[in-house]
Order: sequence, then structure tokens, then C-alpha cells
Amino acid sequence: MYITQVSDDDHEPKLGQEFLSLDQVREFYNAYAKEADFSVRMNSSKKSMRNDEILQKEYVCSKDRTTSIGEISERKRR
Repeated sequence: MYITQVSDDDHEPKLGQEFLSLDQVREFYNAYAKEADFSVRMNSSKKSMRNDEILQKEYVCSKDRTTSIGEISERKRR
């Protein structure tokens, strides 16, 4: 098993951590991933149906190969 080593606790994600903007979130996780020797990508997001406000964004390791149900359904139609 490989455990990544991050030299500074300020760069490790913490439960309940808050950011002022989505750009800060992206920058934080990209910096953390770089220091921990991997990369991240945005996997999914959810928007409010009322006003298109972003409610959730999910970032995952760029090597994550999970397939969503929607992707499976689309493949079966071909």
C-alpha cells in the first residue's frame, strides 16, 4: 500500500473545510494533488433547478475509472 506524504498540514483537506469561491476549491485540490503526487479532475456537479446555482461538485483522482449509470445506459443504446 502506498500512502502519500504531504509536508504541510495546511495543504491536506479537512472535513468541514470552507472556501470563498469554486476557483479556490479547484486551486486547493490541484495543489494538494500535486504535492501528494497525483492529479484530480471534476467528476460530477449538481445545479439547482430554480436558479442554476451550483449545489455540489465532486473531484476525484484523475485515474478513477468509475462509470456512472448514465454512461452505461448510453452505451447500451448503440
